[in-house]
Amino acid sequence: MANTRGDPEPRRHLLVYAVAGVTYIGAGIAEKAILNWVMGPLWLLLVMAAALRLMRRRDTGSAEKAEKAEKAEKADSEPIVPPDAPAEKAGRAP
Repeated sequence: MANTRGDPEPRRHLLVYAVAGVTYIGAGIAEKAILNWVMGPLWLLLVMAAALRLMRRRDTGSAEKAEKAEKAEKADSEPIVPPDAPAEKAGRAP
């Protein structure tokens, strides 16, 4: 069994189940026709799929932004030397 200590995935799934349940109860209070054996499981599946997709999109967006920032920082730290510059200015051995 893999070590999941510190892994946010199980907590995220629990949070999504809780949100799906709370929204289902709220929708059931507002509209009694939703409270049945067909709509309940469908509601949970749709909310789970939508929430997990949004979280995944947010995570990949964050990772891409971090990667772009890292590349930009690396590019900023490298000196800009024209290709025809003498070797000693470019920091290269002759």
